[in-house]
Amino acid sequence: MLRLAPVAALLALAFSACGSVEGTEPDGSVDAGGDSTDPAVGPVLQIGTGFPELEPLVCGQDVPIIQGIQGGYHVWGGFAATGLEPGTMAIDFGLDVGGVEVASASYEDSPVAIDGRIDYAGVAVILHADQDPDALSGTAATLRVTVVDSTGASASDSVEIVPICCSR
Repeated sequence: MLRLAPVAALLALAFSACGSVEGTEPDGSVDAGGDSTDPAVGPVLQIGTGFPELEPLVCGQDVPIIQGIQGGYHVWGGFAATGLEPGTMAIDFGLDVGGVEVASASYEDSPVAIDGRIDYAGVAVILHADQDPDALSGTAATLRVTVVDSTGASASDSVEIVPICCSR
């Protein structure tokens, strides 16, 4: 039985590294997630992938590296959010390998909420020009997103994925 303790500890650590949801209220207070149907909880964000529709991500999931029509490479990013004000939002995605950002997408957009939920997909998280998609293929990476609405409320999420090259 003692031999299982280190395995259980490693599994707990692995699952804890697979994502975290955190929201910040406009007044600066932090919400660590919870029941997204309770407006008192604050903003909740769940990272995803997909094009043209949002697909949920699970820890360790393979995500294809796509060669874009302009010659660069990207992975698809997306998110589902509640508790954020629809309208102009700052949206920042990053893909990190070993603590180093290898891909990103940062811009402003105005997603629409349906029944209080924003589903947003089709974000090309573009590999930086110095990154070789073949070398990244099969390597554990962290896909992360932060969204800030017009009131200053923000939410972030991340998940460990495995980028797989390539659809050339």
